[in-house]
Amino acid sequence: MEMQHVPMSRFMTLALMGLAGAYAAPAQAAVRFQNPGTKAGWDSTLTQHIGTIVEVATPSYAGSTALRMDQKFQGFDGYHSEVRKHDIEQPGEDLYYG
Repeated sequence: MEMQHVPMSRFMTLALMGLAGAYAAPAQAAVRFQNPGTKAGWDSTLTQHIGTIVEVATPSYAGSTALRMDQKFQGFDGYHSEVRKHDIEQPGEDLYYG
């Protein structure tokens, strides 16, 4: 098998990239908002036409309550119901929701 010659400058670049990755600052995570499945704590709610937002006991993920959003179909106009948290993400931020 024939070995290929790697120029020294490329070798140094790859080595420095490896070191930079090994010593990069650890990522930091923080919870900005958490809700136990209730309407309390949200900044606002929105229901359109015959929509509802109701706290229910089941099904729930982790805890005793969850929010159920119901929407009666009234045509293809895009009605929905939602809860909102205002100004949680600022321009330039990269946040994750789940």
